[in-house]
Amino acid sequence: MTSGRVRIDSVGRYLPSTVVTAAELENRMQLPAGWIARKTGVLERRWVNGESPLEMALAACNDAFGRSTLAPEDVDLIIYAAATPHQILPDSASLLQRELGLGASGVKAFSVHSTCLSFITALDLAAMYIAAGSHHNVLIATAEISSIAIDFTHPESASLLGDMATAVLVTEAPTYSSSSMRSYVFRTYGDHADLCRVEAGYAKHPLMPSTKDEDYLFHMEGPEIFRAAYRLFPPVIAEALGSAGVAIEDLGAVVPHQASMLAVRSIQRALGVRDDQIVMNIDRVGNCVAASIPGAMFDGIASGQIKRGDTVLLAGTGAGLSLAACVLEW
Repeated sequence: MTSGRVRIDSVGRYLPSTVVTAAELENRMQLPAGWIARKTGVLERRWVNGESPLEMALAACNDAFGRSTLAPEDVDLIIYAAATPHQILPDSASLLQRELGLGASGVKAFSVHSTCLSFITALDLAAMYIAAGSHHNVLIATAEISSIAIDFTHPESASLLGDMATAVLVTEAPTYSSSSMRSYVFRTYGDHADLCRVEAGYAKHPLMPSTKDEDYLFHMEGPEIFRAAYRLFPPVIAEALGSAGVAIEDLGAVVPHQASMLAVRSIQRALGVRDDQIVMNIDRVGNCVAASIPGAMFDGIASGQIKRGDTVLLAGTGAGLSLAACVLEW
């Protein structure tokens, strides 16, 4: 599906100050030196030290507004797009609206949750609202705190995850600009839904004496997810590229979900993406769930890999198993 003329106006980010190195985790989990680098490629990641998702999201939003000519009062839609809510009720988007000084504004605010693909889902919704003419300036905020749910008895997943918040301002493209969302593809294969999970929750395992502590921890069947994604992902990307009428070599940048170093490199090889096209930061921040793609966008802009006018592919996988890809004219 092609969603219309939209523009990424600015990208903001918040990284917690606490750096956790691979060596520290290897010591904690009694792993051989270098094991984490070989298995996941994550050399360091950031973990919160008391910050809440709401505090992180607000900091990222302030950073995004600082890089834009827009102010909070210019926003007509707020989407909180993350796997980590601030609390169960009320919706995190309403809390963020209040923190932005818009609590009396009536501005529409809601959340979307498609695990690691929450941002890319929100981006498609923003593009559709803007294309319909009902909204003009959309704020997408993503705050992920994975460190609260790490299972240290499973070193591979425990060594992957990091904390991060991002904020992206999406606007109607000016008449002089070629900025647009040229295609978007999203597929879900629920037969693989149990491969990545946190079982405790509001209904399935409510807080009660029979609930086990491990029910609240993140569980991932890494090899099985990799095999399924490696088989199912390339057709999704091919469909997005075909709908947009572009080839891999036409892309200025490819921004994948930073699932693991192995996942990123395997997809890169399968698609024939050049090293100068791929935007990757997993070695420095780890897998930050839904903040991974916008966080990599932030670094791609900062490094000059993503420039205005570039054709950019965003692509990723999420628990479910879901897969998504979209082509943007930046």
